[in-house]
Amino acid sequence: MSMMWIKEQSKWFVIGAALLIGAGLIMMDLPGANGRSVSNQSVGEVDGEEIPTMSFQQDLQNYIRGEEAQTGKPPEGAKLAQARRDLFQYRVQTLLMGRMAKAYGLHASQEEMLDYVMKNPREIAYAIAQYEGPDAVPYFLRDSALNIQVYHSWLSQDSVYDRPGLRVIEQQLSAAVIPQMQLQQVFRSQVHRTDLEEAFAFEVRENRARLQYYRVPAEAFPVDVAKITEDELKKHFESLPDSFYARTEAARLSYVVLPLVPSGADTALMRDFARELHERAVAGESFADLARSYSSDAASAENGGELSPATRAEWVPEFADVAFSLAPGAVSEPVLTPYGYHLIQGVSREGDKVSVRHILLKITPGTQTIDSLTAIAEKVKAEAEESGLEAAAKARGLQVSKTAVFEKGTVLPLGTTYVQGLTSFAFGGAERKAKVSEALQNDDAIFVFARDAMYPKGRDFDRAREDVLRSLVHGRQVAAARKEAERVRPQVIAANPLPAQAGMAVLDSTGPVSGEEFVPGFGFGGVALFRSLQTEPGSWSPVVATPEGAVFSRVVEKLPADPAMKDMKIMTARAESDNFVISNLYQQWMTDLPKSVKVENMLDQVYRE
Repeated sequence: MSMMWIKEQSKWFVIGAALLIGAGLIMMDLPGANGRSVSNQSVGEVDGEEIPTMSFQQDLQNYIRGEEAQTGKPPEGAKLAQARRDLFQYRVQTLLMGRMAKAYGLHASQEEMLDYVMKNPREIAYAIAQYEGPDAVPYFLRDSALNIQVYHSWLSQDSVYDRPGLRVIEQQLSAAVIPQMQLQQVFRSQVHRTDLEEAFAFEVRENRARLQYYRVPAEAFPVDVAKITEDELKKHFESLPDSFYARTEAARLSYVVLPLVPSGADTALMRDFARELHERAVAGESFADLARSYSSDAASAENGGELSPATRAEWVPEFADVAFSLAPGAVSEPVLTPYGYHLIQGVSREGDKVSVRHILLKITPGTQTIDSLTAIAEKVKAEAEESGLEAAAKARGLQVSKTAVFEKGTVLPLGTTYVQGLTSFAFGGAERKAKVSEALQNDDAIFVFARDAMYPKGRDFDRAREDVLRSLVHGRQVAAARKEAERVRPQVIAANPLPAQAGMAVLDSTGPVSGEEFVPGFGFGGVALFRSLQTEPGSWSPVVATPEGAVFSRVVEKLPADPAMKDMKIMTARAESDNFVISNLYQQWMTDLPKSVKVENMLDQVYRE
């Protein structure tokens, strides 16, 4: 088992593997990654044991630096908020894993760590590149020239283990990777599939058949949602006591949006700056250096503003007209496009394509524009605290929108729009009593939020109303599909040849399929498909409901598995299944481990998420 397996299986470990740094490798200041001063001593507690803000911030900054080295810019907004949450989860799990390792006496020996390092050269190359730079990777560890013998000889030198990349790997192996591998051996001793279970799985997986079937799609029967009464919804909710259970608290908010639209003055200011850069480029300053310093197009700025060769049709007309008119080395006057102001420098032309460099200056709202909108938002907040958000918005001609019900821990309650401070307002300890939020801002707008409802964890009809409605509608659609399939089935059985369609039922067929496969109308690996495959050839099955509607079928040809291969395949599959089951069980155990203790998450207070 490799570190790559852990990266694939454990989302928290992906963040953790990039963050663990030996003591003393990097020291940094305490200001938060979001620009705010971080004053809390801890970002959370696990059964009263604090997770210090200082060390958390150091790990977060290491992650930010790694991302910036790879992408050219630090993570922001939702990506940064998600990284904080993943890191917090990782720190909780690491703390609990340490307790578990101590309880079970788990530790990584030097022999185990050396064996792992020797067997995973690409892991070492990745760590060196991550923490020392790509150029620091020895030639014999590069994919094009990987030499295991030279690598093993290199590892025999004591000085190798003083390298930052190797020190990181050593700490990862000692603190997490090898103890986890050892712990999985404990799971392995407890879990395995029986021969009977694997024999049944063999029958499902290896026995195949060809089917003819009629399917009636559930969506063919629309349900008028407006006619569903509240009593019907509540009755459906009560009829499924094991469904619609929420594990975390949730909120629903109302809000108004004041878009940050640049003013004429903002546009004029950016035009003047574009002209200034044009003068500097014409006077002899390096266009590439100016692009790296000032261009808003991060992708091309790293390359001195150079764009890939393109045809006229690949660029917006305003840009293309100028780009195709420039001689190599010539610099254009500022060009306005929907993206902002551009300065364009000709590079070369070949056939119907040209190469150019450009500097993009996006037109953004200036301080005066933002201050004006912020003042309006603050007045809306003050009035909303007295008369409610609806009245305050109406008085200023603003529209009120509502979020869907969202759970604590949701990074994007508004869908694709990230607003820093939103979840802090909804769930943060210091702000829970506030009816209306402060004016919150992102790159596109200023927002004011007000509470509609707060929901504890558990079952709550109002909270689950949309899910209940979807469930009820789908259930009625499936019932209608089944009724239609029952109606046309006798007609189909009596017909010769089979009609392509009978009522709403459509004829379909399969190639050789097993009970584990996806078949349109049946869905993926469902009970309905398995039962259909068990019927005698030529006999029509009863109508069965599926997640997609209803079906009835007959077996055209059975293709049983080779009995001679049964024992060997069962033995192989049992070993593979054990690994799969253990992996899933271990991952679920790791996910649930924090639920066994009292965890207090204070990210909202520290970073105002």
